[in-house]
Amino acid sequence: MLLYKSLTENIIGAFYDVHAQLGPGLLEKPYRNALMLALMKRGLAVTKEQQFDVCFDGMSIGKYFADIVVEDKVVLEIKAVRELDGDMMAQVINYLNISGLPVGILVNFRNATVTFRRFENRSPNYLSSLE
Repeated sequence: MLLYKSLTENIIGAFYDVHAQLGPGLLEKPYRNALMLALMKRGLAVTKEQQFDVCFDGMSIGKYFADIVVEDKVVLEIKAVRELDGDMMAQVINYLNISGLPVGILVNFRNATVTFRRFENRSPNYLSSLE
């Protein structure tokens, strides 16, 4: 069973709304800004560029900034690239591991059809990628 299934379906619906209005070919920032508005219009709490500390031996050694966090449950990473690759997927997995949030979605707006990958972090040692 998917974690936060109805929430993530609502988020994915917003992806399609944004892509339907803006189409392919823009840079990431306009898609991120439009997605923020689309998510808020759906009544969801969103945070842009939420900061997460990377710690080692209890000390902060760096920071990650997630594009969007929805309802303090789902990390969104927005891309406008030809195709999603392993490095981009690893980025979302890192956000989940560092933040402790349960769900991450990597979305790509560049092409004729919006594409995405969904990830779940069910525990600190278990992460599954779901399509």
